[in-house]
Formats: sequence, structure tokens, C-alpha cells
Amino acid sequence: MEKVKMYIFSKLTASKQTNEVHEYAKAHNLEIVELEKVFTYSKKDYVEAAARGRIIHNDYAIIYARFSSNNQNEISITGQLDACFAHCEKYNIKVKCIYVDMAQTAKFDNRVAFQRLNADVLEEYHNGCRMLVYANNRFARNRADSVLYRGFYERFGIVFDSVTEICPRGQDG
Repeated sequence: MEKVKMYIFSKLTASKQTNEVHEYAKAHNLEIVELEKVFTYSKKDYVEAAARGRIIHNDYAIIYARFSSNNQNEISITGQLDACFAHCEKYNIKVKCIYVDMAQTAKFDNRVAFQRLNADVLEEYHNGCRMLVYANNRFARNRADSVLYRGFYERFGIVFDSVTEICPRGQDG
């Protein structure tokens, strides 16, 4: 059986969060892929690709987890992943891939793992699935980016879902 990949980007070299995530991956038999660069697709690329659309297949999920900094009292990456895995188990959804940004603000979309996720969607790797986040603010704090990327995912047949909050669909999202 193929290991689930966990794409990780962290500005932190050695921190409690970094160590916890690596231990979590080891305990859950996840393959860690360290990310170093930002992908070069523009928002225009995403809008144009979304116009082409895709087919819906929601039997698997991709997970995105993020925290801003060690100075904030946010739920840990491992706590976010536990909640997302529990949700997948409850609804019999297979986890395909995980993307993690550590010490990254969601005010902007230039987060490395987030951009890798979007590049994978654009390149049809996650052609129609379910994207899970612990909470909507883990995904984006900038309303314009949230609307843009969620619309992009919807056009590709990707259902965006939070395991702790209701996610409006369509124009309300």
C-alpha cells in the first residue's frame, strides 16, 4: 500500500511544532516531503484553469493544516490532523495527501505548502476530491483569496470542507 505523502514547509528549523509533526508522521506511517520553494502559478492561471472545470470523485481527501507562529495559542498541527483523520474515518474517506505550512500567516497566499497544493490541483493530481481543513481560518484569512481559491477548487469538482465549521457553498463561500 502506497504511503500518504505529507508535504511540509516550515520557517522553523527546530521547534516543538516541527518535532511533533515529524513524530506524528512517523507514528502514522506518513511519507514526509520537505518543501523549499514557492510554485510559480499566478492567480490568473488558477482562474483560467477553473474555467475548464473537472469531474467529481469525492471518495478521497486532501488535508491542509497550518499554524501562524509559536507565539500564538492555536490548535497544533497534530491536533488539526487528528480531527481531519477522525472525520475521514467517520465518513469512510481515504486520505490521499497532506499539506502543512508551519509559521505561515494566512493573510497572504504565498505559503509554500498551500502553493504546492494549488499546483497539484492545477496539474490534475487531485482531480475531484474533498479538501479538508480543521477550521476555515487555517485555509485563508484574506476574504478575496478565500473566495478565489474555493471557487477554483469547486470548478475542479473539489468539495472544500472544515471539520469544525459549516462551509457555505457557491457564491456564499
